[in-house]
Amino acid sequence: MKTIVTLIAVLFATSTCTAQAKLSSAQERNPYPNELPTLKLYGGAKWNSLRPYVSTDADIRKVLGKPVAVCDELLKEYVAGYEDDFDWTIVVSVVGKGGELPDSVVERLDFITLYPKRRVSLVGADFSAFFPMSVRDRSGVETIVYYDKFGLRYSVYSEDSADGRFQAGDLELIRYGASREDHQNLIGKP
Repeated sequence: MKTIVTLIAVLFATSTCTAQAKLSSAQERNPYPNELPTLKLYGGAKWNSLRPYVSTDADIRKVLGKPVAVCDELLKEYVAGYEDDFDWTIVVSVVGKGGELPDSVVERLDFITLYPKRRVSLVGADFSAFFPMSVRDRSGVETIVYYDKFGLRYSVYSEDSADGRFQAGDLELIRYGASREDHQNLIGKP
């Protein structure tokens, strides 16, 4: 009887370790597990091999090619980006010198921002896995930024625009960046 109990305990421990290993492996394949069901972009994106704080400018150019001037809608200025995607304008940001991040990650990928080229309504989307934060930009447009611990952010307009370009609940942008854990490990905070 004692042997059977020991065998059951070993089998239970083995299955628990296997399940945890599968979960960890799944998160490594998709570091953004909270993507909205209607916007699961990361897995099929040509840029999904790029990693925040790891990928260099050479890695970015190898995957995305030579950047062109695109309008960063958030900054309201032209920056280097990519227009070759039918649905999205892609802006890649790299870590600059002088911030809280160490010099070892300067000039490495910070985050990838996707701006929709057409209206994308997120009215009724389930953001329960995210933390909300209200933001007002320089021009006075208010958005709600939904962010999670994995480095995924959705910015959604809170009100209709006067010119009819967007409505409350429309997506402003999606940002894929470093996880909170990776960021805190780099800056040396728990």
